[in-house]
Amino acid sequence: MRYELKYHPKGLGYRDILQIIHQHPAGFTSLYPDRIINNIYFDSPDLQCFYESVNGVPTRKKYRLRWYGEDWSFAENPVLETKIKLNHLGDKILKPWHSFALNNIVEESDAMKRSSFIPRGFVRMSSNRYERSYFGSAEGLFRITIDRALQFGSFLTGFSVPDTPENQLIVELKYDEKHHEDAEWIRQYLPFQRIRFSKYAQGVIETLL
Repeated sequence: MRYELKYHPKGLGYRDILQIIHQHPAGFTSLYPDRIINNIYFDSPDLQCFYESVNGVPTRKKYRLRWYGEDWSFAENPVLETKIKLNHLGDKILKPWHSFALNNIVEESDAMKRSSFIPRGFVRMSSNRYERSYFGSAEGLFRITIDRALQFGSFLTGFSVPDTPENQLIVELKYDEKHHEDAEWIRQYLPFQRIRFSKYAQGVIETLL
C-alpha cells in the first residue's frame, strides 16, 4: 500500500505551486504531459461510501470507472477501480473495461455489476473530471500530483457534462509505505495545509445534498 497525503495550497495559484515543486531539494520533475481524468462513482442508494468517507471510517472502499481524455461523451479504454483506504494508506484493484459511448451507461453499468466488480445494489451516483499534473523525485521514490479545474456532476438528476462549482487546487504526495520515514524531509518543503479531501464526497455535497 502507499501513502496518499493531500494538501490544499490556500492562496496559491497553479504557477506558484509549480515553482515550489520545481525548487524542492528532492529534484521533482514532470513525469509526462498533463491529462484530464474522468470518473464515474458507484454507491449504495443510502450513500454508504459517501458517509464512510466523510465520517473518516478507517477502512473503506470506493468503486469507480476511470478514463483519460478530453472527450466526456466516450469512455476510451476505461478501467474499473476498487480503491481501498486504510487511514492515509491506499491501494487499488483494477479491471480493464471495454470502450463505450456514455449514452450506453445504463447497459454498461448493469454489465459491470454482473461482473461482480461493482456491488449489485450500487448505482451510478456521481461523476467528476479534472486536469492532473504529475511530478516525480529524482530517485523515483516520491510522486506529487496537482489536480485543478475540478468539475462535478450527478446521475440522479440526469446525465450531463459536470458543472464547475469552484476552481479548486489539490496537491497530493504519494509514496510506498516502506518509505514513510524517508518522506519526512519531503513533507518539510511542502508549505501547504494538510487536509482530508475526497473528490467523490465533494461531488455528492456539490450536486446531491
